[in-house]
Amino acid sequence: MKRPRSTLLPVLPLLLAVLLGACVPAGRDDAPRASVSELSRSVGFYPDQSGARWEYLPADAPLDDPKLIQQVEGPRVVDGKTLISHLTRGTGADERKFRSIDGNGVTLHARSVPGAQTTFDPPVQEFPAPGSLRRGASWNGTTTATTHFPAAKPEHRYETRTVRYAYTVVDRRSVRVAAGTFDVYVLNLVTDELDEDGTVASSMTQELWYSPYVGEVRTVGDYFLTGFNFEPVYPE
Repeated sequence: MKRPRSTLLPVLPLLLAVLLGACVPAGRDDAPRASVSELSRSVGFYPDQSGARWEYLPADAPLDDPKLIQQVEGPRVVDGKTLISHLTRGTGADERKFRSIDGNGVTLHARSVPGAQTTFDPPVQEFPAPGSLRRGASWNGTTTATTHFPAAKPEHRYETRTVRYAYTVVDRRSVRVAAGTFDVYVLNLVTDELDEDGTVASSMTQELWYSPYVGEVRTVGDYFLTGFNFEPVYPE
């Protein structure tokens, strides 16, 4: 957590810091670099460990193309709840999703993009309890998605939509992507936006590949796993 900067800092330590900083030699290409590692344990069936990171590319994209990055930032307090922040960035994306991850599965409470934050009431059930993820499993729900636009005019600061979703595990198979070969569950996701009468105003169908103890191998945006920064630990 960042501490607020004090306006009462002593002058002498600040001056020394400036002078010492001025004496640091210019960086060299062969000089050791500072590194930060947050992973202290395996990521679990559903990843929630701070520092876990995944890289993705579209199918057939050159491996040196800019990657889509997903990473677990760790716990954050959102509307009074302590949730796990997952950041997605790169290739034009800049999004955070705030989830709870426990023995009941994974639920999505909120998401934010620059200039807007959406909350879901009730939260969206993205994955079931670990023991319930199997071929043929299905779960669904309806949520009210409320989006807040802080910079908009007062009359346009909030937008509310009713969303219905349904997940079905349609298959379990072995797949090979740039990051390796994985045993995945293939999930079909259907999302419907409902109008005021409860009629479907728009509908979208997407596919997701999920590998326990690894994470998403194929995202709903059709990006495929090219690498990650941890060693999966499977139960014996």
